[in-house]
Amino acid sequence: MPDESDLGQLFKDNYWLTIVTMLKANVPWELISSVSDEDVSMLLGTLQAMTEYEQEVHDRESRRINQGMN
Repeated sequence: MPDESDLGQLFKDNYWLTIVTMLKANVPWELISSVSDEDVSMLLGTLQAMTEYEQEVHDRESRRINQGMN
């Protein structure tokens, strides 16, 4: 089991990873800094769902193009 300092570092790393993820998704800093933890979870879930949908669309388009080449 990790010791207390390791857990603290994991928490800090997760915090900054969350911030960077939202900034990369063009979520304004003003919004990030003003929302609750619950809202952050909702935002991250929405961003993940959008990413997965975009990947599915890309995969379908790639399959369609590849089928057209055969």
